[in-house]
Amino acid sequence: MLNKSVGDVCSVNAVHISPDLPIREAIRSMAVKRMTSVVICEKEVPVGMLTARDLPRLYENHIDFSTPVRHVMSHPVTTCQPDISLLDALDIMLDKGIRHIPIVDQHLHIQGLVSESNIMDSLGSADLMRSQKVVEIMKAKVIQAAPDTPFSKIMETFQSNKIGSLVITDHGIPQGIITERDFPQLMVDQTAAHTPAQQIMSQPIVSISIHASAQDALLKMHQTHIHHLAVTGPSGLIKGIITRSCFFQDLGRYLIRKLVMTERRIKALSALQEDSLINIENFYIEATENAPHAIVLYKLGTIIYANKSACQMFGFEKKRDFIGHLLSDVFKHDEFKHEQDQLIEQDSGMRDKQFHLCTQQGSEFIAEVSSTVIVFEGETATLLTIKDITEQQVLEERFRQAQKMEAVGTLAGGIAHDFNNMLAGITGNIFLAKKRAESDATLSKKLHDIETLCFKASEVVSQLLTFSRKDAVKMQSLPMPTFVKETLKLVRVGIPENIKVQYDITSKPLMVLGDATQLNQIIINLLNNARDSLTGVIDPYIKVYLHESKPDNKFKQKHTGETLADGYACLTIADNGSGISSRDIDKVFEPFFTTKAEGKGTGLGLAMVYGGVQSHGGIIDVDSTPAHGTSFHVYLPLLDDSAAKTSANGKTGLIEGQGELILLADDDEQALSITREVLESIGYQVMSAKNGKEAVAIFENNRDAIDLFITDVVMPVLGGIEAAREIRALKTTLPVLFTTGYAEANVFVNHADIDKDQIITKPAHAVLLSQRIRKALSPKG
Repeated sequence: MLNKSVGDVCSVNAVHISPDLPIREAIRSMAVKRMTSVVICEKEVPVGMLTARDLPRLYENHIDFSTPVRHVMSHPVTTCQPDISLLDALDIMLDKGIRHIPIVDQHLHIQGLVSESNIMDSLGSADLMRSQKVVEIMKAKVIQAAPDTPFSKIMETFQSNKIGSLVITDHGIPQGIITERDFPQLMVDQTAAHTPAQQIMSQPIVSISIHASAQDALLKMHQTHIHHLAVTGPSGLIKGIITRSCFFQDLGRYLIRKLVMTERRIKALSALQEDSLINIENFYIEATENAPHAIVLYKLGTIIYANKSACQMFGFEKKRDFIGHLLSDVFKHDEFKHEQDQLIEQDSGMRDKQFHLCTQQGSEFIAEVSSTVIVFEGETATLLTIKDITEQQVLEERFRQAQKMEAVGTLAGGIAHDFNNMLAGITGNIFLAKKRAESDATLSKKLHDIETLCFKASEVVSQLLTFSRKDAVKMQSLPMPTFVKETLKLVRVGIPENIKVQYDITSKPLMVLGDATQLNQIIINLLNNARDSLTGVIDPYIKVYLHESKPDNKFKQKHTGETLADGYACLTIADNGSGISSRDIDKVFEPFFTTKAEGKGTGLGLAMVYGGVQSHGGIIDVDSTPAHGTSFHVYLPLLDDSAAKTSANGKTGLIEGQGELILLADDDEQALSITREVLESIGYQVMSAKNGKEAVAIFENNRDAIDLFITDVVMPVLGGIEAAREIRALKTTLPVLFTTGYAEANVFVNHADIDKDQIITKPAHAVLLSQRIRKALSPKG
């Protein structure tokens, strides 16, 4: 890969223009072609370049865009011929600090353009990522701007700082990004100087945790087709930025070092005496025989050599059982016969082509095969290098699935705060209305039903956050047989009577560590999915099995790369419904994927099942045959016999206040007003603040009178946690409660000193709120 030439990877669609073309037309060419550079040529010979990084300079100098581009182009221009290696091109770019090199033929006529991205995409991540973390290669200095920064100021910032990107932030939280790639279109659109950044920035900005690996960052860039990635800390504040250039420079340093080492090796070999060559030959024989990947040599379709790794890969104990076979006999499987034929006929050589192969024992694996034609004993032969990439494919698929889950988690996290704040206002009003309607039983019932629906709506958001791992689950030890039976009693009423439901539940205790609400949703979603698949089926049935399962070799092979438990509680829900086609079965757990008719399904049910199983450290498998039904198998790790059983928590009703004074802070005016009214209705005095800074000021003037501080966590000017610290510095004994509409796992990730009993998730029922307040005011009671 390192010796590949630039001619193999360069872009042949490079934009090249005449030096007499007006600047505005040059910029328009970049915008139309979505390129960051144009090559200026005279009679097909490159004489200069104009890149997106030059545009802020032209804008700041008020250049007349009708001026010919020859007057502003960068020159002279560095060129190279198509036969130089990628390594040489990389060395030139690093040495000259450039990112584009025009490719020319022997007559110096332009043939294409090679860029950082071309080299990066060609080399991929295999040679890149060793063990770096994001923090090792990111740019820690990030130039930021506010959302209302005008376009003229943005261009001035790019020019003065010589940067390729500007992150738009609000109180340190990234909101969007403007990069040099945006300039051509912005200038073609004649963007007004006063246009604020928030109108022209790309959003939302894609970010990655500062604790992630560099390989994760590179994969995220590839998958989202972006060149800039914000690096954020646990609180969401921007800590740095990663660009393609960061990877390019890191790769360059690594490969240049590798080149120097190679040159030294060549010099050392050339210095050896002739009688030492036999030792080198033996070295290469030993290296080939013990190579980590399979090496096979065949001639006229017959295998004439195989190393140790090849024998192990295909399940041969001895070489003599392997050598002499026809290649078509070793690459055996009816499904793959066409691929075998292509492989045997590929005399011209191939690189990294994937095949589905199997061992002599019948175990399938995915192989990456490269071939080259060599001369062996005076005759043409084909050398194969075979790499088993089964585990790699599993890990990549798991990563893609995690990305999809993260997308839904980001969506849920984005709406959770505002949605829960609105629900807090609604439930607060309902509580107050219920107190005034106590004498009207019908009205009280209706208000109670509305209140119940509000809290169920909040649970839906919580479930979305949980399945995407944006929220923490509340784990306890549960006996699965009892739990499944109780859940089935509740769900059975929602299944039509014509569907026969059969149970086979083990009598063993099968204790698991699980979140009751989430496991309940897993069972309900799987049963609903089975029910929906039985429409129009004659003699429909659903079978529910629960039994103990221990991983066998087949199970371990199927779930290679995963950490497996010693034993599982296996819940199987099977039906004889419509089944799932082979083309859809790999997509059933994807968010928003559904085969149901419009209006019949959201595509989130099975995605939530998948996320729920993952958050329990479990595994889910699916077997299906179209028109013959589907079986879902959920494996949950078993607890050992010494695991503690969960004790039931007693509940009490509403606890009235005794006139204590509460300082309440929340930036949502409606939530602040309603919560204040609720607290006053149950016997408390309340002073309110719209942010943390205002709360601290109020406390300073009333520190002896205030008995409790209740604050929202995320607020402008000064957040709730910071305000609590300043207030506790003034009065260390003051109890504090925190309310939040965000996921607890995200908001309190760096605050282990805050007890879970101090946290109240919005919307909170007035009964729960009153109990938490009383506990805070009477910690010893």
